[in-house]
Amino acid sequence: MLVDRAESPALLWRELYAVAMNACAQHPVDADLARRLIEYARACQASAASDVRAAVHSEFWERLFDDAGLSAVFQGLVSESEFREMESVLLARFLPDRYAALRADFYRARAEADAGTTLAKLRQIKDEILETCPAEHRASVLYAWTNVLELLEVRENFLGVDTFIDNLDGVPISSGHELSPARAAFARAP
Repeated sequence: MLVDRAESPALLWRELYAVAMNACAQHPVDADLARRLIEYARACQASAASDVRAAVHSEFWERLFDDAGLSAVFQGLVSESEFREMESVLLARFLPDRYAALRADFYRARAEADAGTTLAKLRQIKDEILETCPAEHRASVLYAWTNVLELLEVRENFLGVDTFIDNLDGVPISSGHELSPARAAFARAP
């Protein structure tokens, strides 16, 4: 097994990246292997060993969107909070147009993967709030979203929804309206 014979965490993740490339090149794509690689990457990211965390970050997460075929498969498996953690690296790696396309593709894949879920509905409300609130409040909305995103991804529950909405107290949704319409809109959502 690769893990047992790897000389270092960095070499292991270079090999696992190649395995991911091969899995994505197959027809049909080996989706189960891709899912298991993401789960293993998450476990390594949570490791107490700094060399393991550094290796999975530099040899896997940072390179995940380099190849279009790999990106197309893995963008549906990467959570929004994981993507947001990688954004600064992606911004540094890619030209602005390429990054914008990558970001749009990622959020389109997330929307498809999350379709019909509480997270998808709340993401839509967040986007509507961002479109209608004054520019000076957008950072507050994004901060509130970032604070609850992991909770929403792990357990889609109304505690996360309430926490997000409570963090938005005082943010105008549109001229003359406060947050209560967003709470009402979410409560009416099917």
